[in-house]
Amino acid sequence: MGGRTGRRRLPTALTLLRGERRPSRVNPSEPKPPNGCPPKPPHVTGIAAKEWARLARLAEDMGVLTTADAPILEATALAYGEYRAALKASGGRPTYRTRTKAGGWMVRAHPAVAIAADAWRRWVLGLGHFGLSPATRSKVSAAPRQRDGKLDRYFFGPRDARWVPPELADA
Repeated sequence: MGGRTGRRRLPTALTLLRGERRPSRVNPSEPKPPNGCPPKPPHVTGIAAKEWARLARLAEDMGVLTTADAPILEATALAYGEYRAALKASGGRPTYRTRTKAGGWMVRAHPAVAIAADAWRRWVLGLGHFGLSPATRSKVSAAPRQRDGKLDRYFFGPRDARWVPPELADA
């Protein structure tokens, strides 16, 4: 089957946070949904709901969460809930023993371990979409702070080098 090869494209917000300034790397006609936390679906409960709130807070603070990100945030939170449930089901033991037909013992992998491994993989992939995994976090730098308050203008001034504080403007 034909498909896209190579790295997955990053969201524009992450690309800009990383410091990309080349216009050819940023899509000017990309849809821009409003920033903010989407509403949590009612079926996201328990540990998954706590993970939803935690991820939403982190991604919103980084400025990469929009109201259109509900499906990937939901999938990531549910994967974490499934991972925790599978760990609990396995009882912390990756294997169990069973009798064979011949009367001997056989060691088998606990089925919940495979479920936990798959859920872990989906959770980590979801974290990467928001720049929240350890590997993707190292590639994201914070956006520069916007200086637009009165104190900021007084101490740092506007970009115009001829700026004078208002108290000294008349002198």
